[in-house]
Amino acid sequence: MSYQKQNFANGEVLTAAQLNHMEDGIAKANENTNSGFGLSETSKTLLLSLLENAAYTSPSMQAQLNALRTEWSSSGGGSGGSDEIPVQSVSLSQFTLTLNEGESKTLTATVLPADATNKSVIWTVTPTGVATVVNGTVTASKAGGCTVTAMAGGKSASCSVTVKAAAAEAEATLLYTLSSATTTSSADKTCLDTGLQLLAKASTETPQYTILWEAQVADNADASTWPNMINCQTETGSFTDMPGFNGNLNPNTGTLDFAYYKYSFDDARLCDTLAHAKTKTRYAIQMNGKQYRVGSTHCALSEWKTTGDPVADVPETLIFGAAYTATGTHTRFLDCTIYQCKVYKGLLSDEKVNEFINSSSSGGGSDKIPVQSVSLSQSTLTLNEGESKTLTVTVLPADATYGDLVLNFSPGSFVSNSGVPVKLAQNVYRYTLKALKAGTCTVTATAGGKSASCTVNIAQAETAQLIYTLPAETELTTGFDTGLKLLEHASTESPQYTILVDAKAGDNFDASTWPAFLHCLTETGSTANLPGFNSTSSPLNNKTEFAYYNYGGVTLSDSIEHLKTRTRYVVQLDGNKYRGGSTYCPMTEWKTSNGAITDVPQTFLIGAAQSADGSKKQQFWLGTLYKCEVYKGLLSDEKVNEYIEKGW
Repeated sequence: MSYQKQNFANGEVLTAAQLNHMEDGIAKANENTNSGFGLSETSKTLLLSLLENAAYTSPSMQAQLNALRTEWSSSGGGSGGSDEIPVQSVSLSQFTLTLNEGESKTLTATVLPADATNKSVIWTVTPTGVATVVNGTVTASKAGGCTVTAMAGGKSASCSVTVKAAAAEAEATLLYTLSSATTTSSADKTCLDTGLQLLAKASTETPQYTILWEAQVADNADASTWPNMINCQTETGSFTDMPGFNGNLNPNTGTLDFAYYKYSFDDARLCDTLAHAKTKTRYAIQMNGKQYRVGSTHCALSEWKTTGDPVADVPETLIFGAAYTATGTHTRFLDCTIYQCKVYKGLLSDEKVNEFINSSSSGGGSDKIPVQSVSLSQSTLTLNEGESKTLTVTVLPADATYGDLVLNFSPGSFVSNSGVPVKLAQNVYRYTLKALKAGTCTVTATAGGKSASCTVNIAQAETAQLIYTLPAETELTTGFDTGLKLLEHASTESPQYTILVDAKAGDNFDASTWPAFLHCLTETGSTANLPGFNSTSSPLNNKTEFAYYNYGGVTLSDSIEHLKTRTRYVVQLDGNKYRGGSTYCPMTEWKTSNGAITDVPQTFLIGAAQSADGSKKQQFWLGTLYKCEVYKGLLSDEKVNEYIEKGW
């Protein structure tokens, strides 16, 4: 019977039976190595190291496990073959997921192509503790945020998970409900007084309140008088010292402004526009100590904001449609209708608040048709630096009532847009996005409390210039001279090159002769100072080594065993920095040599080295050279990895 893959959770202790099962699998795999189905050397090393420790209780061992998973995912767990079909993409059914503590939801991973050789999906959660995932089922553990990633065949997709604290609304107590719609009048000097002294002991008791109401400002309302919609404050005669909170119509900005504890107009207080206020609108305010947040039908619930002022006692009651004078009488009346109002002691959950804001109107006034969905023409978008593409936003139903359609970018430094969409239909808008710099960001369109997101991937603009291509497949017997003097002016011009090679050593390959694979240096007779770069097969450690400028920074390129299979190699040079990789060895981070940059007049050779005087070739590397490309400049990581994984 074939080996059955195990699935383990973080922190799980392995049983003896599980370990024996895994060791049996290793033994079977080793027996089949010659048939092309065995574990790679890297897999064996990582797995044996893992088994020696028996439990994943330390960060180092968890790292070993992650490395093993990555190796298996990228290589299929074996040496592979020429007919292996690689994974091209992994996608998830959702890009974002919101859960309450203890709640579970399932993500579906799609691996393409459908006939990929290795479609096994590995699920991980970062950081741990917020949620767990088993075969795509995500279970919330505690409030916070994390990322769930599905990986298969070296490709991956991620979902951002938000876990909310459970039953936050259970602590919220309903204090007040408006019995019937009430109209306020500036002419009659009337308002709605709830009688609630919400902030009477604000300095000694942390005020926690949720206020929900639905109102419509009259068309003839006079904004020039700064009329108040909601008020619970003491007016001292100074705009800089009015403890409490207040929402009024600002004639200067054409907005409904909101301030908490004091009138610091530098703080964000925007709740809605005057135009929106004259339609039937739902509002929400939440207070938590020195923090507040606001939202409405047309304005998404904001993040918590903190005032810079201490909490002060406010004996005045909560009123709608007017403000208080310094002596406690009413002033600044607003012509409006309050259709409903609820005040809670405590904080309702975001789910409950948004449910109120986005639900249909209760009756009376201009009926509002709620937004049911917002969709984007693409869930992912790929651009090059400087490139522009369009993104179409559709709001449903077509006759939904909503204010502004808002496009947000997170982070905001990667993409820009014209700001003014082209209206294709009543509910369809087209934005033009321009890529500013390489990276990834999320574009979110929001209307009427609903939203949709698109992940934008921006590739680095390719500036590398192809300067050499191998004319044809070549058998290496005495080495191959490209004719390129890559380092002729290395001391005065910073060398920037990307070298891509596809080769296979012959079966009679003799590593004991220290054969040279890539060679562009001046041999001075001392291994301590050989300017240039050189890649040789070392009989001492059975590795292909790579050194840049001198032999002080030797780095592993690959094992000699791999040389006898067709392998793709990459070397990048940038000044006195270098990095290398291959089909079997991931691209390393940039490493800095210890040697000074020296001019090298010798040409770039493949499969041989130059003698000290440059007159002859030696240290021959026998095999087949299938392809070679040399670029002046640095190819992007995306292009480099594409070559390593797939070839060109």
